[in-house]
Amino acid sequence: MDLPNTLSDSLQAPSIVPSDWIKLPSSFYLKSDVVSLTREFLGKIIVTTFDGHITAARIVEAEAYDGVTDRACHAYNGRRTARTQVMYCEGGTAYVYLCYGMHTLFNVVTNERDIPQAVLIRAAEPLLGIERMLIRTGKISVDDRTLTKGPANVCKALGIRSITGSRPLELRYLPGNPYESAVTADKKDLRDVVSGKLHLIVKVRRKKSGLNKKCEVQCLGTVSTILTLRNMCDFHYLPVRKIQNDNIYEDLVPRLIPSNFTSALSCIIGEPVYVRQDGAGPGKNIRIERKAFTVNCHGHDDFPVAPTEEAVRETELRVRNQGAHKMLDEIFNERPMWTRVAINSKSKLEDHVLKVLLAKFAFYIVSGPWGRLWCKFGYDPRKDPAARQYQTIMVTLRQHQNIPERQRLKVSAAEKTSSSSLKDQLIEYDYRPGVLPPIRQMWYCVCDVHLPVAQKVIREDFFNVLKKADPTYGWISSDIITAIRVAIKEDITKISSMLEVDEGWAYDADQAIGPSDTVPFPNDEDMDEKVSDSQFMSDPDWEQ
Repeated sequence: MDLPNTLSDSLQAPSIVPSDWIKLPSSFYLKSDVVSLTREFLGKIIVTTFDGHITAARIVEAEAYDGVTDRACHAYNGRRTARTQVMYCEGGTAYVYLCYGMHTLFNVVTNERDIPQAVLIRAAEPLLGIERMLIRTGKISVDDRTLTKGPANVCKALGIRSITGSRPLELRYLPGNPYESAVTADKKDLRDVVSGKLHLIVKVRRKKSGLNKKCEVQCLGTVSTILTLRNMCDFHYLPVRKIQNDNIYEDLVPRLIPSNFTSALSCIIGEPVYVRQDGAGPGKNIRIERKAFTVNCHGHDDFPVAPTEEAVRETELRVRNQGAHKMLDEIFNERPMWTRVAINSKSKLEDHVLKVLLAKFAFYIVSGPWGRLWCKFGYDPRKDPAARQYQTIMVTLRQHQNIPERQRLKVSAAEKTSSSSLKDQLIEYDYRPGVLPPIRQMWYCVCDVHLPVAQKVIREDFFNVLKKADPTYGWISSDIITAIRVAIKEDITKISSMLEVDEGWAYDADQAIGPSDTVPFPNDEDMDEKVSDSQFMSDPDWEQ
């Protein structure tokens, strides 16, 4: 994709491009539906030329911003600033701005004038000028996937920079040398006229022929800012220079090292405590490669039917105990979907062993009605109405003095003692009435919630099932999911209020007795008698 004439000259497509690349017409950017237009951007090619270097990349990812109704758009609610004014221009204009003061992002304005819609270029495939892209981004190889991945890397690789009124003017004597330090200009604001001197932009036309040589003067406007280059410039003794007709730089500094060294490295070798003497050579790995064979799927993806052969082979190699394989197979035969906490509780295997075994028996669902679950290979809950019992419900408690946070349950290796066991670290995966959850955020399956409102969902005579699995709520409606979550929180509130009453009674008893007093605890008969007396004394009928 080449940009139209409304962009700056530095973004115009060069004349040396492949013959099958055709410049897009201006009408391409004037379409009203920015979402469908964003899809058409995919596959188009951006061509830039800076400092005589041509670079081109094919767009593979873009993002649409739908004007005044889009909260993520800079022009949301009709906002106009000095930076966003360009979004109200005609479609095809480049909107380049600085994000976080360090990343340049490139957008293309779309639609008619005064309709602020734009498309952000997020990723591209490099096509031309790859060597120049590597120099601009500081990458080593084109195999680096981050070369043009992300909106900031795209702009850096293509040489697109944001030039605004707040950016100082730079002067470089050797623009092609990346080690040169630029000279910046002093900026003076002339909008407030105090000295009585006014700076104007004047256009003068003179007739060079004829007897009557008249001069026409036309005032075009006033000068608001003056940039002057008065700073001192140092002599640049630069360490490298560019070889002619090549992108390789060679050293200028004499090499004060033996000639068999291929680069100007330091010959000073530090102490063995600080410097590794036996460096990694060809064919020698520094550490073992970490392989991950777990399959992650979103709720709308196609679910895998079987694990990969490499995952099965690696699992058999790393976990030799066939009892662990048999145990996990029985767990997924008992039920096709489990949470990770439930698998830990059922198998009681070590975490590092379970992490390897799961890649053989199940895949992980990231999002959707069954998000955060491990699903057995070959089972698709979207085709089975009975899978409503496995749908996940998240329960979150912001603050609770009797329920710890997640990080408090994690025991580091330094804090573990010989008496600690795996059983002490396991978390209950189901919710039972009258028992507080182990942590403040839990993911429950519907069948693991032992409350009447949840148990009726898994019954065979439950007919409030959707005809088709919804991508967000699955087989049951959102009202039922909300009702189960509310029932859990109401039960937790009831348990908490009972615990507060018990703690309050114990606190009052301690205050009455005192820390130094020793009073024997009364027996059951005395306790019953005291409770009945207190209730009798508080009866209003007795007072009358």
